[in-house]
Amino acid sequence: MAPDEYEAQQTAVIVELVRVLKPKGSIFYNHKALVYRHRLIYPTWVFRFNLRQQVIWDRGNTPQIQPIRWLPTTEYLFWITKTATQPKFNGWLGGQKTEVWRIPPRPFKDHPAPFPEELAFNCILATTDCYDVVLDPYMGSGTTAVVAQKLGRHYLGIELNPDYIRIAERRLKQIEEAAV
Repeated sequence: MAPDEYEAQQTAVIVELVRVLKPKGSIFYNHKALVYRHRLIYPTWVFRFNLRQQVIWDRGNTPQIQPIRWLPTTEYLFWITKTATQPKFNGWLGGQKTEVWRIPPRPFKDHPAPFPEELAFNCILATTDCYDVVLDPYMGSGTTAVVAQKLGRHYLGIELNPDYIRIAERRLKQIEEAAV
């Protein structure tokens, strides 16, 4: 997808997320810099929204896809809120965290780029309470839903790939069966 087309698509998704967001709710938009035709492109479209903070996810390692560049080991979590007012923020269990989260990726044979549960855990625990609803518009293998379920939150996930939907359903069923 061409950069301008991709930007329009991503902006439209964020507009809809902000529209359905509760007044004190939060959006965590994960993105990394993209390379298109040997040029680095940052997700600058996030600056159109009420950007509360940028968190750097230090993955520590990543596959080297382009050996003509230094190994990219960081991604960004853009914390977006509906308004400039104070969102729900519970802080952190076990002390304050910095805006750099050192969380290694966890291999998962059924998905090429799963989020580590700790990444979703940090976002959900910090900005939701029990029984709140967590929405993941790019559900993939279901990590966000799994963590939401473990933390006593309700969840909604959107995913186009039927294989990933089956993986997410299987993971969620395992969590339910383990709780019984």
